[in-house]
Amino acid sequence: MTTTAPRRHRKDPLAWLAEAHFHSDHAAAILRRYGRAALFTGITWNVIQVPEETGLAARGTVNGPAWLDPYRRAVFYLAPLTACWRAPGTAYLSGGTMVCVPAPDVCAPPPDIAARAGVYWLTPPDGTGRLVDHEALLAVAETARRDGPALWCEICGWPAPSVVVHEHSPDGPGYDALVHRACAPAES
Repeated sequence: MTTTAPRRHRKDPLAWLAEAHFHSDHAAAILRRYGRAALFTGITWNVIQVPEETGLAARGTVNGPAWLDPYRRAVFYLAPLTACWRAPGTAYLSGGTMVCVPAPDVCAPPPDIAARAGVYWLTPPDGTGRLVDHEALLAVAETARRDGPALWCEICGWPAPSVVVHEHSPDGPGYDALVHRACAPAES
């Protein structure tokens, strides 16, 4: 005897996304009007954030809704509330964290991509509630960490581009630390 998976009820993808807000009608209106909205994790899904290079490399092997934030150079995946996630150089956003999510029909870079602004879907939600296969994404993230760039920020764990910051110490010569400009402590 064979069994078939239950059919998923398909909703309007915009309405499904808006359910991740305490005021879903308001969130749906914001998504329609502005093409993006601040939504909460921990209500219908959580979010896994990976470096842009890792997220783009995972496109052919990892299924599930994912959007790109060119400004932050990161890819965000909608993940199950029960996902167990721990991978260096990535972030698991849960428990009411607000994230800027594009409307489901925003599937291309904004016209002024040179400014590296504007989030858009790499794989938009389809309204069935399908989320990322976080185990497959973890395998890709571990491979990218192992085989990826040799330079990683010592503060945030994200890959290069990095700069060398020389730490001065009155007790000795100091050491060179690889850190992003944004992570580097302000010089006094």
